Amino acid sequence: MLPPFYINKGKEISKMPKLFFSDQGLANFILNDFSEIFTRSNTGNIIENFVFNEIKRSIGVADRIYFWRTLQGSEIDFIIQTGKGLIPIEVKWKMLKKDTSPGALPTVPRSFASFFLLHKNIKSAVIVTANHTGKRTFKNKEVYFVPAVIVAKFIKGLIAGL
Repeated sequence: MLPPFYINKGKEISKMPKLFFSDQGLANFILNDFSEIFTRSNTGNIIENFVFNEIKRSIGVADRIYFWRTLQGSEIDFIIQTGKGLIPIEVKWKMLKKDTSPGALPTVPRSFASFFLLHKNIKSAVIVTANHTGKRTFKNKEVYFVPAVIVAKFIKGLIAGL
């Protein structure tokens, strides 16, 4: 069970945790669906569950994982709270919108802007993708685009560098 992250109860949702499976095979069994991941209707949920488990394995014992959602509908899949700050992480498995310039990275989700406005102790953020890699500055924060297959190693390095 993943609890919500909140500071301001008037603007941020502070109830109803999200549920993740430690064993995705159990979820597949319950759904009776063992088909290929890219043919499934719940591919996004499977990837988000995978990323949750990778984050859980990557953080230190004093670090915490949350999700964030506002009453207005902004949401970030994961917030890692370390002793040195917060790391918001959004899983975007679908095709991402890109800037029009050649070689441009995908755009940063609007929910990051909302989160950055409410919470100041953020140095970096992560967008987990299918295959995009890169870094851009957004609202004076470093936002990294990281493929899901290397997210655990990347997060370990990011936390160590805080």
